[in-house]
Amino acid sequence: MTTSDITFRKAQPADLDGLFELWWEMQTYHEQFDSLWYSPKERQESKPMWLAYLQNSLSNPDSFIFVAIHDSNMVGMVKAQITGRPDILRNQIRVVAVENAIVTQSFRRRGIFRRLMELLIEEARAAGARAIKLSVYNENPARLVYKKLGFSTHELGQILYL
Repeated sequence: MTTSDITFRKAQPADLDGLFELWWEMQTYHEQFDSLWYSPKERQESKPMWLAYLQNSLSNPDSFIFVAIHDSNMVGMVKAQITGRPDILRNQIRVVAVENAIVTQSFRRRGIFRRLMELLIEEARAAGARAIKLSVYNENPARLVYKKLGFSTHELGQILYL
């Protein structure tokens, strides 16, 4: 299978259930890196909250959600949001913050994630953004994919749990 078997497009309201399934897979996978930060609530409690959040994102012009579809099944997505820099700073640039990105396990290593990110980069440029920013754990193999796409380490995040 190649990416020619995959349809790439902007998410639509009819995609909400598929987006939730991908988010659930991503969140539960990330629990291994930090269970306090990433553990979702129970599935039946999480779903309506996530669907409402996604619905708002779909209607927000500063939000981007791209999906990959294979045989009517959603196999990947990237969700991002334009943010600005505080007015007190000299350089007022628009930055796209990647919030969620996943290709389902059985479809990885086929170029799907690369194509989703290319769509995001195109859209970010068209919206006047000057950078795309994201967070990824050192232990997460996705870090290597981001590097291949041209991302570089910009800062190191730290957290103190109390």
